[in-house]
Amino acid sequence: MNELIQRPQVASLADKIKYAEHLAQSGLLPASYKQQPANVLLAMEYGDALGIHQMTAINEINVISGRPAMSASLMQSLTRAAGHTVRVSGDAERAVCTIVRKDDPEFEHRSEWTRAKAESSNLWGRGHWAKDPSLMLKWRAISECVRLACSEVLAGLKYTPEEVVEFTSREYKQDDVVDQAPPTTESKPDPGPQATHDPVPDRMREAWDDIEALRKLHKWLRSSKPGDPRLAEIQARGEELQTHTEPEVHEGEIVEDPTQDETLPINEETAQ
Repeated sequence: MNELIQRPQVASLADKIKYAEHLAQSGLLPASYKQQPANVLLAMEYGDALGIHQMTAINEINVISGRPAMSASLMQSLTRAAGHTVRVSGDAERAVCTIVRKDDPEFEHRSEWTRAKAESSNLWGRGHWAKDPSLMLKWRAISECVRLACSEVLAGLKYTPEEVVEFTSREYKQDDVVDQAPPTTESKPDPGPQATHDPVPDRMREAWDDIEALRKLHKWLRSSKPGDPRLAEIQARGEELQTHTEPEVHEGEIVEDPTQDETLPINEETAQ
Protein backbone atom coordinates (compact mmCIF):
# COMPACT_ATOMS: atom_id res chain seq x y z
CA MET A 1 0.00 0.00 0.00
CA ASN A 2 2.86 2.39 0.73
CA GLU A 3 3.63 2.68 -2.98
CA LEU A 4 0.60 5.01 -3.22
CA ILE A 5 2.43 7.63 -1.18
CA GLN A 6 4.69 9.85 -3.28
CA ARG A 7 5.86 13.29 -2.18
CA PRO A 8 5.11 15.80 -4.95
CA GLN A 9 7.39 18.65 -5.92
CA VAL A 10 6.41 22.14 -4.81
CA ALA A 11 4.83 24.19 -7.62
CA SER A 12 3.42 27.70 -7.79
CA LEU A 13 -0.33 28.26 -8.06
CA ALA A 14 0.08 29.54 -11.62
CA ASP A 15 1.93 26.36 -12.58
CA LYS A 16 -0.77 24.24 -10.94
CA ILE A 17 -3.54 26.03 -12.83
CA LYS A 18 -1.72 25.62 -16.13
CA TYR A 19 -1.06 21.95 -15.41
CA ALA A 20 -4.72 21.38 -14.44
CA GLU A 21 -5.92 23.01 -17.66
CA HIS A 22 -3.74 20.71 -19.75
CA LEU A 23 -4.56 17.60 -17.73
CA ALA A 24 -8.30 18.23 -18.01
CA GLN A 25 -8.03 17.80 -21.79
CA SER A 26 -7.07 14.14 -21.44
CA GLY A 27 -9.60 11.53 -22.49
CA LEU A 28 -8.13 9.09 -19.96
CA LEU A 29 -9.34 10.98 -16.90
CA PRO A 30 -12.41 9.85 -14.93
CA ALA A 31 -15.60 11.42 -16.28
CA SER A 32 -15.94 14.04 -13.55
CA TYR A 33 -12.52 15.52 -14.33
CA LYS A 34 -12.70 15.66 -18.13
CA GLN A 35 -12.82 19.27 -19.33
CA GLN A 36 -13.06 20.36 -15.68
CA PRO A 37 -9.72 22.03 -14.78
CA ALA A 38 -11.17 23.43 -11.54
CA ASN A 39 -12.00 19.91 -10.36
CA VAL A 40 -8.53 18.73 -11.32
CA LEU A 41 -6.96 21.63 -9.42
CA LEU A 42 -9.02 20.82 -6.33
CA ALA A 43 -7.86 17.20 -6.41
CA MET A 44 -4.27 18.39 -6.77
CA GLU A 45 -4.66 20.60 -3.69
CA TYR A 46 -5.97 17.68 -1.66
CA GLY A 47 -3.03 15.66 -2.93
CA ASP A 48 -0.61 18.33 -1.73
CA ALA A 49 -2.28 18.42 1.69
CA LEU A 50 -1.97 14.63 2.00
CA GLY A 51 1.50 14.38 0.46
CA ILE A 52 0.43 12.18 -2.47
CA HIS A 53 0.70 12.46 -6.23
CA GLN A 54 -2.12 14.30 -8.01
CA MET A 55 -3.16 11.22 -10.00
CA THR A 56 -3.44 9.22 -6.79
CA ALA A 57 -5.65 11.96 -5.39
CA ILE A 58 -7.89 11.95 -8.48
CA ASN A 59 -8.42 8.19 -8.22
CA GLU A 60 -8.60 7.80 -4.44
CA ILE A 61 -10.50 10.94 -3.34
CA ASN A 62 -14.18 11.13 -4.19
CA VAL A 63 -16.53 14.10 -3.94
CA ILE A 64 -20.15 13.34 -3.11
CA SER A 65 -22.68 16.16 -2.91
CA GLY A 66 -19.84 18.62 -2.44
CA ARG A 67 -18.13 16.57 0.29
CA PRO A 68 -14.71 14.99 -0.29
CA ALA A 69 -14.25 11.39 0.81
CA MET A 70 -11.20 9.14 0.93
CA SER A 71 -11.02 5.46 0.05
CA ALA A 72 -10.26 3.09 2.91
CA SER A 73 -7.27 1.74 0.99
CA LEU A 74 -5.69 5.22 0.91
CA MET A 75 -6.44 5.68 4.62
CA GLN A 76 -4.51 2.49 5.29
CA SER A 77 -1.63 3.56 3.03
CA LEU A 78 -1.30 6.98 4.66
CA THR A 79 -1.29 5.40 8.12
CA ARG A 80 1.50 3.01 7.20
CA ALA A 81 3.44 5.75 5.42
CA ALA A 82 3.36 7.73 8.69
CA GLY A 83 5.16 4.84 10.38
CA HIS A 84 2.22 3.30 12.24
CA THR A 85 1.50 -0.43 12.19
CA VAL A 86 -1.83 -1.56 10.66
CA ARG A 87 -3.16 -5.09 10.87
CA VAL A 88 -6.47 -6.24 9.33
CA SER A 89 -8.14 -9.63 9.59
CA GLY A 90 -11.62 -11.06 9.20
CA ASP A 91 -14.14 -12.97 7.14
CA ALA A 92 -17.71 -12.56 5.89
CA GLU A 93 -19.08 -12.28 9.44
CA ARG A 94 -16.49 -10.19 11.27
CA ALA A 95 -13.49 -7.93 10.60
CA VAL A 96 -10.94 -6.42 12.99
CA CYS A 97 -8.44 -3.62 12.39
CA THR A 98 -5.69 -2.84 14.89
CA ILE A 99 -3.28 0.09 14.77
CA VAL A 100 -0.16 0.60 16.88
CA ARG A 101 1.21 4.12 16.68
CA LYS A 102 4.95 4.54 16.30
CA ASP A 103 4.94 7.16 19.09
CA ASP A 104 2.94 4.91 21.47
CA PRO A 105 3.96 1.31 20.75
CA GLU A 106 2.57 -0.01 24.02
CA PHE A 107 -1.05 0.74 23.15
CA GLU A 108 -3.14 -1.01 20.50
CA HIS A 109 -6.10 0.77 18.92
CA ARG A 110 -8.77 -1.70 17.82
CA SER A 111 -11.97 -1.45 15.79
CA GLU A 112 -14.32 -4.31 14.99
CA TRP A 113 -17.16 -4.54 12.50
CA THR A 114 -19.54 -7.49 12.56
CA ARG A 115 -22.55 -8.60 10.59
CA ALA A 116 -24.76 -7.60 13.53
CA LYS A 117 -23.32 -4.08 13.47
CA ALA A 118 -23.89 -3.77 9.73
CA GLU A 119 -27.45 -5.03 10.10
CA SER A 120 -28.19 -2.54 12.87
CA SER A 121 -26.93 0.22 10.54
CA ASN A 122 -29.25 -1.03 7.78
CA LEU A 123 -26.29 -1.87 5.52
CA TRP A 124 -26.25 -5.67 5.36
CA GLY A 125 -27.53 -7.16 2.11
CA ARG A 126 -27.47 -3.84 0.21
CA GLY A 127 -25.33 -3.12 -2.83
CA HIS A 128 -21.77 -4.31 -2.39
CA TRP A 129 -22.54 -5.52 1.13
CA ALA A 130 -24.48 -8.32 -0.54
CA LYS A 131 -21.73 -9.03 -3.09
CA ASP A 132 -18.62 -8.93 -0.89
CA PRO A 133 -19.47 -8.56 2.82
CA SER A 134 -15.96 -9.60 3.89
CA LEU A 135 -14.35 -6.69 2.04
CA MET A 136 -16.95 -4.20 3.23
CA LEU A 137 -16.49 -5.20 6.87
CA LYS A 138 -12.73 -4.73 6.55
CA TRP A 139 -13.09 -1.31 4.90
CA ARG A 140 -15.37 -0.14 7.69
CA ALA A 141 -13.06 -1.46 10.40
CA ILE A 142 -10.08 0.29 8.75
CA SER A 143 -11.76 3.69 8.34
CA GLU A 144 -13.10 3.65 11.89
CA CYS A 145 -9.77 2.63 13.41
CA VAL A 146 -7.75 5.20 11.44
CA ARG A 147 -10.10 7.98 12.57
CA LEU A 148 -9.66 6.95 16.20
CA ALA A 149 -5.94 6.18 16.19
CA CYS A 150 -4.31 8.67 13.82
CA SER A 151 -6.77 11.10 12.27
CA GLU A 152 -3.92 13.54 11.61
CA VAL A 153 -2.88 11.53 8.53
CA LEU A 154 -6.27 12.17 6.87
CA ALA A 155 -5.99 15.97 6.50
CA GLY A 156 -9.66 16.30 7.45
CA LEU A 157 -10.98 13.66 5.00
CA LYS A 158 -12.25 11.34 7.72
CA TYR A 159 -14.92 9.33 5.91
CA THR A 160 -15.17 6.89 3.03
CA PRO A 161 -17.48 7.48 0.04
CA GLU A 162 -20.15 5.08 1.32
CA GLU A 163 -20.17 6.71 4.74
CA VAL A 164 -20.69 10.12 3.12
CA VAL A 165 -23.54 8.69 1.02
CA GLU A 166 -25.21 7.53 4.24
CA PHE A 167 -24.76 10.94 5.88
CA THR A 168 -26.14 12.68 2.80
CA SER A 169 -29.16 10.40 2.74
CA ARG A 170 -29.96 11.12 6.39
CA GLU A 171 -29.56 14.86 5.86
CA TYR A 172 -31.95 14.82 2.92
CA LYS A 173 -34.49 13.15 5.20
CA GLN A 174 -33.98 15.81 7.87
CA ASP A 175 -34.38 18.55 5.27
CA ASP A 176 -37.78 17.12 4.38
CA VAL A 177 -39.10 18.44 7.74
CA VAL A 178 -39.90 22.11 7.16
CA ASP A 179 -40.75 24.39 10.05
CA GLN A 180 -43.99 26.20 9.34
CA ALA A 181 -45.32 29.17 11.35
CA PRO A 182 -48.90 28.71 12.56
CA PRO A 183 -51.46 30.96 10.87
CA THR A 184 -52.67 33.95 12.85
CA THR A 185 -56.31 34.41 13.81
CA GLU A 186 -56.49 37.61 11.77
CA SER A 187 -55.68 36.06 8.42
CA LYS A 188 -55.23 32.75 6.67
CA PRO A 189 -52.01 32.90 4.69
CA ASP A 190 -51.47 30.66 1.73
CA PRO A 191 -49.60 27.61 3.06
CA GLY A 192 -47.80 27.17 -0.25
CA PRO A 193 -46.48 23.85 -1.52
CA GLN A 194 -46.18 21.16 1.10
CA ALA A 195 -42.84 19.44 1.77
CA THR A 196 -42.60 15.98 0.24
CA HIS A 197 -40.16 13.16 0.82
CA ASP A 198 -37.30 12.95 -1.66
CA PRO A 199 -36.67 9.26 -2.47
CA VAL A 200 -33.52 9.89 -4.53
CA PRO A 201 -30.93 9.71 -1.68
CA ASP A 202 -32.28 6.32 -0.50
CA ARG A 203 -32.31 4.98 -4.02
CA MET A 204 -28.78 6.23 -4.69
CA ARG A 205 -27.50 4.48 -1.57
CA GLU A 206 -29.20 1.20 -2.49
CA ALA A 207 -28.02 1.32 -6.13
CA TRP A 208 -24.50 2.63 -5.46
CA ASP A 209 -22.73 -0.65 -6.36
CA ASP A 210 -25.30 -2.07 -8.79
CA ILE A 211 -24.88 -0.98 -12.42
CA GLU A 212 -28.37 -2.15 -13.43
CA ALA A 213 -30.04 -0.33 -10.55
CA LEU A 214 -28.03 2.83 -11.33
CA ARG A 215 -29.16 2.68 -14.95
CA LYS A 216 -32.82 2.49 -13.98
CA LEU A 217 -32.43 5.23 -11.36
CA HIS A 218 -30.71 7.52 -13.87
CA LYS A 219 -33.44 6.95 -16.44
CA TRP A 220 -36.20 7.63 -13.91
CA LEU A 221 -34.56 10.75 -12.47
CA ARG A 222 -33.79 12.15 -15.91
CA SER A 223 -37.45 11.84 -16.94
CA SER A 224 -38.85 13.26 -13.68
CA LYS A 225 -36.20 15.90 -12.87
CA PRO A 226 -34.12 16.64 -16.00
CA GLY A 227 -31.99 19.33 -14.34
CA ASP A 228 -31.26 17.50 -11.09
CA PRO A 229 -27.50 17.83 -10.31
CA ARG A 230 -27.49 14.30 -8.86
CA LEU A 231 -27.74 12.98 -12.42
CA ALA A 232 -24.04 13.84 -12.78
CA GLU A 233 -23.19 11.78 -9.66
CA ILE A 234 -25.12 8.77 -10.96
CA GLN A 235 -23.52 9.23 -14.38
CA ALA A 236 -19.98 9.26 -12.99
CA ARG A 237 -20.63 6.28 -10.70
CA GLY A 238 -22.09 4.28 -13.59
CA GLU A 239 -18.97 4.90 -15.66
CA GLU A 240 -16.78 3.94 -12.71
CA LEU A 241 -18.58 0.64 -12.12
CA GLN A 242 -18.44 -0.21 -15.80
CA THR A 243 -14.70 0.47 -16.08
CA HIS A 244 -13.56 -1.38 -12.97
CA THR A 245 -14.10 -5.12 -12.87
CA GLU A 246 -12.29 -5.86 -9.60
CA PRO A 247 -14.40 -5.92 -6.42
CA GLU A 248 -13.09 -2.60 -5.15
CA VAL A 249 -15.65 -0.22 -3.83
CA HIS A 250 -13.87 2.88 -2.69
CA GLU A 251 -11.69 3.59 -5.65
CA GLY A 252 -14.07 5.61 -7.86
CA GLU A 253 -14.66 9.30 -7.81
CA ILE A 254 -17.78 11.41 -7.96
CA VAL A 255 -17.89 15.12 -8.57
CA GLU A 256 -21.06 17.11 -8.85
CA ASP A 257 -20.98 18.41 -12.39
CA PRO A 258 -24.19 19.47 -14.13
CA THR A 259 -22.35 19.74 -17.46
CA GLN A 260 -21.87 16.00 -17.72
CA ASP A 261 -23.98 13.95 -20.15
CA GLU A 262 -27.28 12.82 -18.76
CA THR A 263 -27.10 9.24 -20.03
CA LEU A 264 -25.13 6.42 -18.52
CA PRO A 265 -22.43 4.99 -20.82
CA ILE A 266 -24.37 1.75 -21.08
CA ASN A 267 -27.15 0.41 -23.23
CA GLU A 268 -30.38 1.43 -21.57
CA GLU A 269 -32.45 -0.85 -23.79
CA THR A 270 -31.44 -3.81 -21.66
CA ALA A 271 -33.00 -2.19 -18.61
CA GLN A 272 -36.41 -1.85 -20.24
